[in-house]
Amino acid sequence: PGHVTAGNTGTPFMGQGSGYVPSTKTVTPMEGLQALVKDATSITFSADASAGDGADVAVVCASACDVHEGWDRMNFSLPEAQELVSALRGQSGEKKIVVVGVSPGAVTTEWMDKVDASLLLFMPGEQVGTAVAQMLTGDASPGGRLPITMPPDDWKPIGGYPAGKDHMFLSAQYPGTQPPPHKMYKWGDY
Repeated sequence: PGHVTAGNTGTPFMGQGSGYVPSTKTVTPMEGLQALVKDATSITFSADASAGDGADVAVVCASACDVHEGWDRMNFSLPEAQELVSALRGQSGEKKIVVVGVSPGAVTTEWMDKVDASLLLFMPGEQVGTAVAQMLTGDASPGGRLPITMPPDDWKPIGGYPAGKDHMFLSAQYPGTQPPPHKMYKWGDY
């Protein structure tokens, strides 16, 4: 069965703001893996790294979906990804670690050198679990192309956050300002 989130609170699978679409058919990565992977001894979940202890593969699901239209993002990290990956690497035994991230754009990649694979999904929709399971098992190949650069740790937008503490776009940023006599757009001559 799917999951329903009350109100316009948004989730990594349903979006926020004008992109919010309520769903009763959401398949989480855990549900997708449980449905597709039948030969595993167990598939378990924990909010911390404890479920990875003794595992052959650990999948860290992290989401950076607290975004709003017309506002700069305050943080570009995948919350808890670094901590979970470090905790998994600190456990005994050898395991493959995969980070599955959901984000509306770029994320910092301070954890990248400690994982065996990563998969970044840009607001994937209600069937994300099915897609993740198919990609992790090799039943499907990721077909997208990376349209952005993944910055290192502690990255901030060029020039910082010019809009001040509330981080709303300035009119110079959106929709943009044009010098008189308005024949030149900010992205070139036309």
